[in-house]
Amino acid sequence: MKKRRIVFAAPTLYPYFQGKGFGGAELQIWLLAKMFARAGHEVFVAVNDYGQPETERRDNVTIIKIPLRFLGGSNLYFLPDTINFVRRVRRLSADFLLMKTPNAMLFQLGLVPGAKKVKLFASDEDALPARGLPGLLYSLGVRMADGFVFQTAVQQKLAKHNFGVAGRVIRNLFVPPEPGGTPEKKDVDLLWVGGFEPWKQPEKLIELIRMMPERRFTVIAKPCPPNRKALEAELVSLPNVDYTGTVPAHLIAPFYRRCRIFLCTSKYEGFPNTFLQSWYELAAVSSLEYPCDGVLERFDCGVLAHGSVEKMAEQLNELLDDEPRRLAVAVNGRRYVEAAHLEEKLLPEYENFFDELEKHLS
Repeated sequence: MKKRRIVFAAPTLYPYFQGKGFGGAELQIWLLAKMFARAGHEVFVAVNDYGQPETERRDNVTIIKIPLRFLGGSNLYFLPDTINFVRRVRRLSADFLLMKTPNAMLFQLGLVPGAKKVKLFASDEDALPARGLPGLLYSLGVRMADGFVFQTAVQQKLAKHNFGVAGRVIRNLFVPPEPGGTPEKKDVDLLWVGGFEPWKQPEKLIELIRMMPERRFTVIAKPCPPNRKALEAELVSLPNVDYTGTVPAHLIAPFYRRCRIFLCTSKYEGFPNTFLQSWYELAAVSSLEYPCDGVLERFDCGVLAHGSVEKMAEQLNELLDDEPRRLAVAVNGRRYVEAAHLEEKLLPEYENFFDELEKHLS
């Protein structure tokens, strides 16, 4: 196996190490970085400035601080930050540059000479045209990229239609927890983990909770933006809700182990890490309208309500009242994860992708 120098651009990853909330894209970047390091590749991750040291070594991965002040700050920083980013990353002499988010930063990657640039798609929204300056930068970055990895066939088709690009479907990586410890009791009937972004549709969750007053819901959420505080207040006020707020990534696993059914109200996703974590811990999955590339119904590892909150409530009551059926669905999910999302399957797929891209560009 050819050893390569792989650099991830992941400006928002560092809060993971500070025990703060972060998203699924950041989790995937870190899991992939460690996987490639275990395989003998030299791996770097470029992150934004969060007050950390200039460089760190974690799990044989080198983490480099490259300030990107324009992300969430003034656009006046865009040009100097871009020049600094390109100069710093160029010095790493990467064979491959990979990134997931933010999409506009794909433009900066495209400016780095020499390395092969790969966009790893996160949510389905990545395959849709965007407006404004970020949308323009992303469109330019897509044209400058050398390769694309999609989480689902849906993303692959959308990207072909909207951007005219092709690429490889490689599923998200799941790393099972270390064995041992006392198994958790399944004492959390319904678990929802997410944020207050409009596409997560937390208002649909509130509608569902009101429709099922006899059931208890556990809700874990990222910090709520100011313009969604009223929604958060309404959620917290419901009598059948246990609201935890943000739970650090390293403390969230017990919730999945205790969960009987995991809930998804999102309009769209990528391939949710939350689904993989739930299935592995023998929780069934219930999705309001996101079909997860057909996996829920094709592998009988969850239920899909096709956009109807009433149907979702009905399906949940049926599963909660039929434990053998709920467990059978959850076991199907565990088998699916073990067959399609573990390192022994995904590492060869990435190695083959790198080989083919190098051959194509030579």
